[in-house]
Amino acid sequence: FGGKTVVKSGGEEGFQDVPTKYSDVNIKIFKGLTNPVKIYQSHCDAVLIAPPGSINILSNDKCVQYYQYGSIYSVQSHPEISVSTAIKIAKRDNQNINEILNGVNGDNIQSHIVLHNFISMVEKRVK
Repeated sequence: FGGKTVVKSGGEEGFQDVPTKYSDVNIKIFKGLTNPVKIYQSHCDAVLIAPPGSINILSNDKCVQYYQYGSIYSVQSHPEISVSTAIKIAKRDNQNINEILNGVNGDNIQSHIVLHNFISMVEKRVK
């Protein structure tokens, strides 16, 4: 769609603070995210430039994390990763658990909000 995606060396791993760039309740899938939001990242591919006409929701110095392009939602992070899954991944890969969690615990995890919003949007469409 006119954006730019690349394979980068030195990917990102673990929960990281990413600032919210745009706040609009009309972007239902991203509604309720705090600023910044800690999102779980595990990728080497990166969206450097979102397509023209898209709305940049979250981004950091490495890439665009979330954007909306018309009715398409781009989610770079992994909102499906829970705290327990992050710990299992860290142990499997011999990584420092505290660095991977970066202060996230079961009481303050926020990235799953994207999944809950998506489920809500689908439920409304199928009713």
